[in-house]
Amino acid sequence: MKGRLKRAPGMDSKLLVLTNCWPDLQNDLQSKSYHGYLQEYASLLKHYLDAASLLDLEISEIRNIVSILIRLTKIDSKLGLDELNKLALKRLAMLYFYVGEVKSGLEACQGIMNREVDMSFEIDDTPGSSEYEYFDAVCKYYETHDSGMHEILIQMRDEWKAKSTSLDYDYALCLFVEKGDSGRGVRGRMRTLKASLELASKASPDDKVSFDNQTKSPDDPFVGSVYNSLKAVRKVIGRYGHKEASKRFYNAHFSIENSKQTFTGDSIGLAAGL
Repeated sequence: MKGRLKRAPGMDSKLLVLTNCWPDLQNDLQSKSYHGYLQEYASLLKHYLDAASLLDLEISEIRNIVSILIRLTKIDSKLGLDELNKLALKRLAMLYFYVGEVKSGLEACQGIMNREVDMSFEIDDTPGSSEYEYFDAVCKYYETHDSGMHEILIQMRDEWKAKSTSLDYDYALCLFVEKGDSGRGVRGRMRTLKASLELASKASPDDKVSFDNQTKSPDDPFVGSVYNSLKAVRKVIGRYGHKEASKRFYNAHFSIENSKQTFTGDSIGLAAGL
C-alpha cells in the first residue's frame, strides 16, 4: 500500500489508494493485535482527507469514504474521525443537491447532525425550475420546521449561489483532463484558468502565449490550442467595435489556480477563449 501511495499523483489519488485497500484490511484492523496498524491507517486518512481532496471525487467514492470512516469509528471511537466524516458528508450532500437528488442530500445532512430529520414535506417541482431553485425552496421549508437543518442548508445554498452568480473577466472555470502514468486521461478536474492579456507591439509578428510564466509555442501539446483561441477571439471582438484590437497580436498569460496536477490540452482552448 505504501508503494502505491508514493506513486499516486495527488492527495485525492492517495486517498483513493487508502479506500481501495480497505476491503483487504478491514477484517485484520478489527483485531486488537492490529491496533497499531488501525491507528496508522486512520492517521493516513487524516493526512490525505480535506476539502480539496474531495473536490473531484465522484458520489460513489465519497460514499465509500463515509462508510469507511463510520466503520473505523465503530472499531475505535477514540480515533477522532468525526470532523472528517462531517466534511465528507457535507461534500456528499452538496453533490446530491447539485444533481437534484434532494432526499439523498438530506440523508447525508442527517449524518452531519447525527439525528433523523423530517423529510415528509411536499414542494412543488415547477416544470423548468432549476436544481438550485428547488433546493432554495427546501431551505425555506426548514427555516420554519428545523432550525438545525436550516443552518446547514443555508451555508450550502450561499456557497452555491456565490459560485453560480459570480462574474469576473480574468478567469474561467475549465474542465481539465488529468493524465495518469500511462499518459491517458484518468479524471476530469474543474479548475480555475486565470488569464491576463495585453496588445503586443505593432511590430510583433504573431501572438505570444505564456503559461506559468513560461513562453509556449503553437505546437505545445497542452497550451498550443490557445493560439487558435486567440485567432477566434480576434474575429469576435472585431464585430463588437474593437477594430484596432482585432487587427493586433496579443501577449496572453495563463495559469491554473491552486493545481499541482498534470493535464492534457483537450479542454483549455474554449476556456482560454472565454
